[in-house]
Amino acid sequence: LINKEYKNYIESSLLMGFTGKQRLSSSISFKINKEIENEINLNKLRELNIVSSKGIAAFVDESDIKEHAALTRVSRDIKLSINGDYLNKDIMELIEESEKAGSLCTRIMGAGGGGFFICWAPKNKHDEIKNKLKIKTWVDVRFSNSGSQIIFSE
Repeated sequence: LINKEYKNYIESSLLMGFTGKQRLSSSISFKINKEIENEINLNKLRELNIVSSKGIAAFVDESDIKEHAALTRVSRDIKLSINGDYLNKDIMELIEESEKAGSLCTRIMGAGGGGFFICWAPKNKHDEIKNKLKIKTWVDVRFSNSGSQIIFSE
């Protein structure tokens, strides 16, 4: 429901990479489910709900990528604190190095927390981020009205 120019702006401001590392999402999900029972984490989940609503509003308002990155950072940090990945040296190094190279916010994707990641970054910073991280697999981000689909499988 966003105009084409804004869609193109958002797509060109996202950089997705694959670390090559994989973790079983089922074991991570089990751990997270146990953590959710903690009252402190319930409050964090409530905060995530608020941030998600703000994120939807940012798309409706056609906000700048800095706003999207700031909201993603809040969401990322909450999730890192819930799942304990702030203790994962590789994940934290990836976030730190990509942000030093120009990412406004880098977020690990999925319950496995080690495969795909996405950076909110101006297009002119993409090459700098790629060179800094030395990741082999980079994926162009394009939105589709048909939802997610498997486009490649080994």
